[in-house]
Amino acid sequence: MFTNSFSQHPDIQDAAFELPVFLLGLAWFPATRFAETLGVNLALCSYLDQLNALDDEAGSPLLGQASSEQYRPLALAAIDYHLAQVDPKSHAQIATGHACALGLIHTNESRLASELMDEARFSNSADMVALIEKLGPHGCGYHKRGQLAEQPIDHWLDPQTFNAHATIQALADSRYVKAGQPEKSALMNIISNPKGRMFGVFSTADIQVVDTWIATLNTAKSIPQATHAATDLQAQRPAVPCDTAFAQAWQRALAKYSGYPLHKLYPLFLHIDKAPDALPMARHFAERWLARHRQAVQSEGLPFSPYSHQQLDLWLAAQHKRQVESYRPLTGAAQETREEIIAEAIKLAPLTLIDGAWLRNIVTPASATSPIGALLYRTLLDELGQGDTTLHHGNIYHDLLASMGVELGDFTAQSFAAGAHFDSECLQVPVFWLAISLFPKSFQPETLGLNLAMELSGVGGEYRRSADVLRHYGFSSMFTDLHNTIDNVVSGHTAWAIEAIKQHLDDVAQSGGHSELSRHWQRVWVGYHALSPPADSLLSTLRAFTQRSFDKITQRQDAS
Repeated sequence: MFTNSFSQHPDIQDAAFELPVFLLGLAWFPATRFAETLGVNLALCSYLDQLNALDDEAGSPLLGQASSEQYRPLALAAIDYHLAQVDPKSHAQIATGHACALGLIHTNESRLASELMDEARFSNSADMVALIEKLGPHGCGYHKRGQLAEQPIDHWLDPQTFNAHATIQALADSRYVKAGQPEKSALMNIISNPKGRMFGVFSTADIQVVDTWIATLNTAKSIPQATHAATDLQAQRPAVPCDTAFAQAWQRALAKYSGYPLHKLYPLFLHIDKAPDALPMARHFAERWLARHRQAVQSEGLPFSPYSHQQLDLWLAAQHKRQVESYRPLTGAAQETREEIIAEAIKLAPLTLIDGAWLRNIVTPASATSPIGALLYRTLLDELGQGDTTLHHGNIYHDLLASMGVELGDFTAQSFAAGAHFDSECLQVPVFWLAISLFPKSFQPETLGLNLAMELSGVGGEYRRSADVLRHYGFSSMFTDLHNTIDNVVSGHTAWAIEAIKQHLDDVAQSGGHSELSRHWQRVWVGYHALSPPADSLLSTLRAFTQRSFDKITQRQDAS
């Protein structure tokens, strides 16, 4: 569904994409356009109520009673909270989003109603126009002998001057067609008879369209004229930059942010919609991080090769067994002091407060509706508390810190990562999470491996021991207890992570064979390996690499 061929389908007019493209564009700017998004959300929920009011014959709402009863009140509640607690002056932005969405909805409704009432649009003549538009230009060069309206047939099929309506009219008036009599029309013999000169060009369905068109020619109305005029949006579409200009812009963006320390990259990647020109830096960061781990994997080797599902299951069982057997119940005093436990909890804050961030962009329609994406989406929903803020993993960890008497402030604030509590070691992995999450398709194999590493780590062993220590000092163990259960290897996040990897590698094997399977298995394992920071200083390497690349671009510009 989400392929280029879908969006280019000849039966779908450009106007049908106006509302979805608007919504997809808005979704990329959740922070800078948050107020407008609230207005759009209310408009869509209100429209959903209207649709649900159109009961079917059984008297039940078309889209489900739950939608009508729950979503609009939630949309209104979100607006009330935003106006009361966040931005009391954002009425205008909310109203703009609401009006814009309703305007697009009503425009689409009016267009659809007009088209549904247009008898000519759904006539057989329209089907014939669509058929000739599909096949006609491809036939140019094959019809040098025959004529229509005293012109060679190739003249009518020339892609430079092709007009389906004029061609069909000329065909209707020609010797190839006897109006109302398809059985006596030469055209039908040419396209349907196995000995006909065009047999095999027209499908069975195509032949039926031609047959019906000829049969109804005496009573048919005039052939409908094309209505696919370019929209204002198309007319205003900017020209695509050339590769050179794009490369230069990419390098300038890298140069702009290459000097940023980790405590600046953290909020930058977290709020990427406020600085979309930082995307090249995020991708560069992820690529260089993974490149370091790829070198390590090539040096250390894979856990097993060649890949097989059975070997992956055996590896998982061994890992889980090792972790479970490592657990020793706390029977006396903990080795760590209370102060050490608190200090460690603070160090982990930039990571755990964004728990699940490596999957944050899996919510896109193109990802979440695939079998693999659905598994990852279920995981992300759990990390976010299934919509319950009290079960949001970041909030649970925040409560744990509060019970320790620690207040670190809002992790979404620009100043959070620059706090005195955190050094670069605390920020490396979370910055990588935020960077790789921005490219879920490009780094899908690595993300699947990273996801497995995250979900498996601690299950059965370290989580249980950490819970004992936390309880020993009077702190809540909910965070570790929760992860030890929902990340389980049988029916929890670890099991889903394994299944997603298997599905991905099955897809790769079917489309690319053994060599691609081996390559992607290595990429998955690089992602698993990438949970830990690279051995060398990644940030300094990034800066040096970026500066060299930018210098080369500058030198080429100066030379020209």
